Amino acid sequence: MKDHLPTNYLSLILAICTFLLPSSGFGESRVIPGQASSNPGLYLEPSKSYIQPGERCTLSVMADDGADSLSCAMCVLSFDPGVVSCVEAGEGELYLNSSYSTFFNWEQFSPDSVRVEDCVLGYRSFILAPGELYTVVFEALQPGTTAVRLEEAEVYDIDRVQLPVDLGPGASISVSITADDGGGVTPPTFFECYPNPFNPSTTLTFRSPPGKVSGRGGRGMLRIYSPEGKLVKTVFQGNLREGINEFRWYGEDEQGRSVSSGVYMAVLRTPSTIYKQKVILVK
Repeated sequence: MKDHLPTNYLSLILAICTFLLPSSGFGESRVIPGQASSNPGLYLEPSKSYIQPGERCTLSVMADDGADSLSCAMCVLSFDPGVVSCVEAGEGELYLNSSYSTFFNWEQFSPDSVRVEDCVLGYRSFILAPGELYTVVFEALQPGTTAVRLEEAEVYDIDRVQLPVDLGPGASISVSITADDGGGVTPPTFFECYPNPFNPSTTLTFRSPPGKVSGRGGRGMLRIYSPEGKLVKTVFQGNLREGINEFRWYGEDEQGRSVSSGVYMAVLRTPSTIYKQKVILVK
């Protein structure tokens, strides 16, 4: 069961765990013998997003493999509230796929900043990095470009010991009427679907631009969103190939249930760019 908590509960959760767990120096910053000694790092993906006013894009807060096991994490993101607004945040794949119960919370505590925190519960419960910690959804307000920065973070290991953390690259969101980058990086021919409209399935094709499937192993994630911006289905998550990549969506959600007719948004995120395509399901 995933529980959602009100404002800033990470410190309370850690305090409860301090009381319940055996004495182990809990809450101190120290190096655990036998565990990775390098600092875990957090970064944002994709590094660049291009949207139009009124549209939404999703950034992922990612953890690298600097630590082999994590439990709780918190981060603060900053952005320009004149260009975008933060409308939603959610648990990432690492917490969603955990076999443990979790406490999750997010809040926009100032016009230009949002805090997101999550924790797995139970004695020596943990998640295994690398992977996605959270997703944060932004809505475009007016033309302009905003940097989205990781301002601060707290990360805890399996024993709830706070680890030093490296804050990696942030991201940028560019809002324009034409929703491209002015340099031909994201023309719609790179990402398309056929048939469209479709029933019962459609094939989404991504033709990787030269030199764009690079960095962090050329990883990509293809998700389908409802008109309200809710996640419907993760179609693909893994390494993209140079050239043509094809993915099939059968009009189903994460539980394998058929979704209703409507206009959905297919979003393919790579380390460098976000690609979008509207898909229409007709029954």
